[in-house]
Amino acid sequence: MESGAYASSFLFSKMPCFRIELTRAFFFVFSVERYDPEDIDPIGVFHGSELPFVFDFEAALLTDNERDLAKTVGSFWQQLAAKADPNNGGSGAAGVWPAYTVAGDEAMVLASPVASDAKAQTDLKKANCDYWDANPLSTSVVFGTSVL
Repeated sequence: MESGAYASSFLFSKMPCFRIELTRAFFFVFSVERYDPEDIDPIGVFHGSELPFVFDFEAALLTDNERDLAKTVGSFWQQLAAKADPNNGGSGAAGVWPAYTVAGDEAMVLASPVASDAKAQTDLKKANCDYWDANPLSTSVVFGTSVL
């Protein structure tokens, strides 16, 4: 047995294992470009750029529109964490965020300013979604072991 395989099996044998059955997933696209405070050129939308909005980090929110979006995004995330549904009983402040389905490829676009009648868009990143729908990752690929 290779040392890496031993370390992996040892690690997983000593850790509590929790299995969560997820019946729904919610896909989103964050489209607010971030700016370097010392430059007027946008630095774009990058991995994690939604986090100041999720946690309402006021120092990073530069405009009233961004602060409004932070309230909406924070509400979506709180509902998702508390009830596994971001929609607050179907009456979200920025529209209804539908659960993802293979057939629909629906994604909520989180943008500033917040549109009160926002609707999820379909077929965003369709080629990418179709690839992963056809080729799902197994836990053995993700964790390097099949103990889960």
